[in-house]
Amino acid sequence: MANINFLLCLVVREAVKLGIMAITPLSNIALQGIQRGMQSMRKNASDIASASQTNGTIPTTDMVRSMVELHQNRQHATASVQAFKTADQMIGSLLDIKA
Repeated sequence: MANINFLLCLVVREAVKLGIMAITPLSNIALQGIQRGMQSMRKNASDIASASQTNGTIPTTDMVRSMVELHQNRQHATASVQAFKTADQMIGSLLDIKA
C-alpha cells in the first residue's frame, strides 16, 4: 500500500506542475475504496476465524454473513483498484498530451 501512496504523491506533484488537478480526486476516492475494502476484509476474516474456533464445524449465521460480506468487500476493493488504474491512465494520457 505504501508504494501506491508514493506513486500517487508523484502523480499529484506532476499534475500540480502541469495544472491538471481535476483528476486526482478520483484517485483519492479509489484509494479510499481500496483501504475500506481491505479493512472490511480483515474484519470479516477475523469474524470467520473466531466463529470457527467457538463452534467447530457447524457454520453459524454470523459466519455465513461474514463470508458473504468478505466476498462483497473483495469485489469492492477490486472495483476500486480498477478505478485507480483508470484514473492513472487518464492522468498519463493528459501528461502525454500536455508534454
